[in-house]
Amino acid sequence: MARTFELPDPGEGVHEAEVVEVHVAPDDRVSESDILLEVETDKAVVEIPAPFSGRIVELLVEKGDGVRVGEGILTWEPGNGDAEASEDGAEEDEEGESEEGAEEGEPKKEESEKEESEKEESEKEVESSEAQPSSEAQPSSEAREEESREAPRKTPSDSRPVPAAPATRRLARELGVELERVEGSGPEGRVTDEDVRRAADGEEKAPAKEEEPVRGEESGEEKAPEEEKEAPEEEAAPEEGETPSGEERRPGLEGVPDYGDPEKWGPLERQPLRSVRRTTARRMADAWRRIPHVTHVDHADITELEAFRKEHDQAMEGIELSLTVFLLKALVATLKEFPRFNARLDEDAGEIVVLGYHHIGVAVDSERGLLVPVLRDVDARSLTELAKELEELARATRDREISRDQMRGGSFTLTNPGPLGGDFFTPIINPPQVAILGLGRAALRPVVRQGEGEEPVVEPRLLLPLCLAFDHRVNDGADAARFTGRLVELLEDPDTFVRHL
Repeated sequence: MARTFELPDPGEGVHEAEVVEVHVAPDDRVSESDILLEVETDKAVVEIPAPFSGRIVELLVEKGDGVRVGEGILTWEPGNGDAEASEDGAEEDEEGESEEGAEEGEPKKEESEKEESEKEESEKEVESSEAQPSSEAQPSSEAREEESREAPRKTPSDSRPVPAAPATRRLARELGVELERVEGSGPEGRVTDEDVRRAADGEEKAPAKEEEPVRGEESGEEKAPEEEKEAPEEEAAPEEGETPSGEERRPGLEGVPDYGDPEKWGPLERQPLRSVRRTTARRMADAWRRIPHVTHVDHADITELEAFRKEHDQAMEGIELSLTVFLLKALVATLKEFPRFNARLDEDAGEIVVLGYHHIGVAVDSERGLLVPVLRDVDARSLTELAKELEELARATRDREISRDQMRGGSFTLTNPGPLGGDFFTPIINPPQVAILGLGRAALRPVVRQGEGEEPVVEPRLLLPLCLAFDHRVNDGADAARFTGRLVELLEDPDTFVRHL
């Protein structure tokens, strides 16, 4: 009988995904951990592996479809294992018929008698064990303990997929490691690359020690450890993007007025708001609604810095030493002097949480929309290391190889649409961060400077527009002016800047 496989819950408040690739077709046979399809959820592409072995009967979705967690995506029939024991037995009986011919009746009769005999013996054993004192039931307790030790090594066919990034799954396949047998050390039991390598080397962490049986104080009788009591279910608070009733909010502000039917005025095309665009719409609307944004703008004269960059870029072998790399280092040096811009606001506790790490998100323009992978520990990396990692992260983002974890945990965001044009704009803060720096187009502009004599002179200088959007609940305009002023000082003086690397 066909069974339905539903989209598993990837966690972290995700309720819906878009199918971006289907790797199976009806009548295909799959084994456990084979990739069935890929879905895009919350700006990341996630592989959905098969938690079963069997034959695909029917696909319930196709590429481009939106599907909610718990919704059926395909039907399948078991192909082996315990679920097929009865079918396998039937097949063996059929083979027996063809080989034994007319003699099949008697073996079946003997087999039936044998089953009845075993059933009677089993009933007698049960009656005998019930009549014995509890102290004599120890062997069965040991057997149960032995089974419990073996339980973690078994993989139920209907278990949810093991949480792991696509790159980690590929590594596991290459090393011949079964993810179901690996104890994940990441958040929420997520299996990491290091877990897979440790399992491949035979150094997988041992499962948690079994609880020892407790003996009665007086009788010395063994007592089985008490089963954990299930805590009463608490009503969960609505996830981000949900209403209290559990329905997903429309991406945008509530109470949108009715503007009438646009088709009345001419032809149109309706495009579904999916995937990255839908997530961006929801998050940006929420950020704009909840955070009092203020944008402080300034210019940085990067004429000397650009000359310094070009000089050292020629010495780099196949690595682009872009302006963004220098901005990242100058930005972190400024954040250390003004730590409240590298923070988040805990509204429930009424506290500003100053972060002790500098993980900078860098906005990347891709075919799917704007994505923000995170460069970790920017303060501890050299210019060369940052240039390499930035290039790799941008490539992985555009090729849909970026994982959810690589886009989480940022403490500040840098966005640079300048190469596409434009001077000043208002970047929107990426919650729960409290600030974001936007870069405009660097261009030669006439600047009045003090000449060698008393008269000022006009010179062409390369000016970079800076747009700092900040949360006015955490910082004031004066703080933003000081922050931007210090950043400008570092960018305009390469000698001072290099001392901060």
